[in-house]
Amino acid sequence: MSITFYKFSCDKCSFEGDSLVTFGRFLWSHDGDVFQFDRRVGLCEDCDEIVAMEQFPDANTVKRAREIRASHKGAPLGWRPGRDNAEYLGTQPGFELLEGVLELNRPPVCLKCGGSAVFPIKLPNDISDQTPGATGVKHPGCQGDIKVQGSGGMRMGMSPITYIYDINGKLITTLSE
Repeated sequence: MSITFYKFSCDKCSFEGDSLVTFGRFLWSHDGDVFQFDRRVGLCEDCDEIVAMEQFPDANTVKRAREIRASHKGAPLGWRPGRDNAEYLGTQPGFELLEGVLELNRPPVCLKCGGSAVFPIKLPNDISDQTPGATGVKHPGCQGDIKVQGSGGMRMGMSPITYIYDINGKLITTLSE
């Protein structure tokens, strides 16, 4: 599979990273149940790297997902751009595992080290391939600004990969296909 990506850099030091860290399937596993969860790009202070981090749905989305789950009788709905996230979540097998993780009331963690010193990076709407744009995130190492830019049309060939975590966000295993 070939995908585009974003490149990140610091405007004060040689720090670099990319959004390829969010590629793959990310699953929580607990007591035989499995749930595919959402992730986003973040900056981990402990790793000093661009990382994938957990992204929890907001309370309103979870409430609506529970309502949808109570009445949904068909097959799970696949994710697609524009689909209501509550509709997608409420039809997924293992939804109870998502609820269990949310009941832990813990912050989202870095999916590399499992630490909570991770900051989400909000991508600007107008990412340029030529000029790095602001993310609003400071690099903990030097207090420079983390910038983002497109890959200039470059695509990376990636093999499918699945990451399996426990309910606390600690990596259990990685499966390559």
